[in-house]
Amino acid sequence: MFRLLVTLLCFGSPVAAFGQQLLYVSVSGNDSANGCCTQATAQGGPLRTIGRAQELVRQARAKGAWPAGGFVITLLPGRYELNDAIKLDGRDSGNAGAPVIYRGSTVDGVRATRLVGSVRLGEAARSSYGANFVRLTPEQGLSAASEVTLGKQALFEARWPNREYSTITGYSGGTVSLSGEMPALAPGAAVSLAGFLHEDWLFESLAAKGPSSGARSAVQLASGSVRVGARAFVTGSAALLDAADEYLVEAGSNSVLVASSVAGSPELEVSVTPTLVAANGVENVRIEGFVLCNATGTGLELENVENVVVSNVEICNTRGWGARITGRASGLRDSYVHGTGEGGVYLYGGNRQDLTRGEMFVETSVLENVGRLVRTYSPAVASEGVGGTIKGNIIKGSPHLGIKFSGNDHLIAFNDISDVVREAGDMGAIYSGRDWTSRGNVIRANLVYDVLAPGRGAGRGVYLDDQFSSALVESNIFSNVKYGVFIGGGRHNTVRRNVFFSSDPSIFFDARGLDDARMISGNKPTLEKGLQAVPYESAIWTSRYPELARIRGDKPMAPVGNRIHENVFVDGKPIELYGSSAAIYMTEAVGVRVGIHGQLAGRRSGIPKREWLSTLSGQARQVDGFFPWEEFEQLRARALQSR
Repeated sequence: MFRLLVTLLCFGSPVAAFGQQLLYVSVSGNDSANGCCTQATAQGGPLRTIGRAQELVRQARAKGAWPAGGFVITLLPGRYELNDAIKLDGRDSGNAGAPVIYRGSTVDGVRATRLVGSVRLGEAARSSYGANFVRLTPEQGLSAASEVTLGKQALFEARWPNREYSTITGYSGGTVSLSGEMPALAPGAAVSLAGFLHEDWLFESLAAKGPSSGARSAVQLASGSVRVGARAFVTGSAALLDAADEYLVEAGSNSVLVASSVAGSPELEVSVTPTLVAANGVENVRIEGFVLCNATGTGLELENVENVVVSNVEICNTRGWGARITGRASGLRDSYVHGTGEGGVYLYGGNRQDLTRGEMFVETSVLENVGRLVRTYSPAVASEGVGGTIKGNIIKGSPHLGIKFSGNDHLIAFNDISDVVREAGDMGAIYSGRDWTSRGNVIRANLVYDVLAPGRGAGRGVYLDDQFSSALVESNIFSNVKYGVFIGGGRHNTVRRNVFFSSDPSIFFDARGLDDARMISGNKPTLEKGLQAVPYESAIWTSRYPELARIRGDKPMAPVGNRIHENVFVDGKPIELYGSSAAIYMTEAVGVRVGIHGQLAGRRSGIPKREWLSTLSGQARQVDGFFPWEEFEQLRARALQSR
């Protein structure tokens, strides 16, 4: 009989260290068992499904028999195919101090419990497709969002050029001419033209078709337009299949085209399930120790949750976001997020009307190679609302921005950010824009390096775009970044005690709200709308952000109140003032002082090192104290353990 307060292990000893009730789930379990043990014995055995474990937890709640330490539901090693999301609601909540813990298992220190939204293709019916490819038809239904993976690596949808971009060389009458020669498309064949079709900060995809002329360097748009000189690729046709790491889903025939060389692999899978874990209105839950991969949408969708912590997990190969978490005092830490089609982790918490903090977080995790499908505005971490924390993470390998934030009182600190904006242009490793009211945000003690960007506008370290106002940027190190800190006409920003290696310029400052008519017409309505959306003249807002309360009478479109001081510039131009009004308002800034301008031999790349500073002479040696190396290195080492 299942006992709620005291259960015995298979060995006959009490299970409940810390008063926790232990339940076990196994791929070879039985839902008629009691869940007491890791193997079937006379006393019971593991359950087969998480759903049955949920039922037992709900029964405990209904009977008022909650264990003093809560529940621990351990999924034993194995591969668990999810035909639908694991769904949690208020009935699945734990208590404060006695949570419900969903825990994966490890083998030799490696996560060994895999929750996947995919099915294996090795046993699917097959037929030949050309000389080097086969058509696989699984029993499970596919959708246009299904993707093929090999192990933990997502394959590429058939495209041309395979991994690079072609250049748009002409556009007339809906016909787009491209550099190079692609495989022949049948006239009228449906394809997509994707890329940075107008701006290098915006990835787009347009419906197209093979040209009636049969030309091998052109496609015909169904609608829309492009810019000559833009970068693009063509995708979506079987005619483009020519590499072993490519595939094409034919949803209409419920089949997949893959290379013959990989078709027999037991690790070849296709995603079929939109979401792996979905929670709404849940409190006091922990999700830890799992590998969660292969979803046709978002991996974890946690809405309106409180005190829900995801830790020590690996999230990979989702078509959408890795995780979206909204609520209070919830987030992700000590985890590895990679290969997401959109962004890594999205956070929203708090109340901007009364500035109640959400206390949402992403901490000590590795987030890399995100945005592989939606290549712009898919950051490794996005934080909105009030009082979010992005701390101690390693972020790298993004085609666009690394961190995006909006709202108030966020902390972005101790992050290692590199090799972002590697496909786009005019974008930053840390970005926000077009808001007078997103105040109280702190960007502190981050290493930002190797952010150059191939697109127009280059890369920025911290990008305060289109009159974004009131950020504190302090004690960061920027290295091999085209623009270290970019202030695009904003107000009351402070940039202090930062070190810049090989940036040109280290700090960019303009007065676009006065000098650029196009910017004024484009920005002002959005800025005004944002101002009206919050009670900026209320008591709490006035006490927190007094400068904002006075904005109407203080030249609102002018970049007033910016402070730039105690920065160190090495091998690069210290400050660039752009536009006729920039110098006027830089002069008005309080405490402006160009720091030490030293030199090092050669352009520096790779992670900045503490000893770089020791090579500087004289006063520059004092800046070693600008950056908290010990705490940064401790957090970075912890993040590396999450992989």
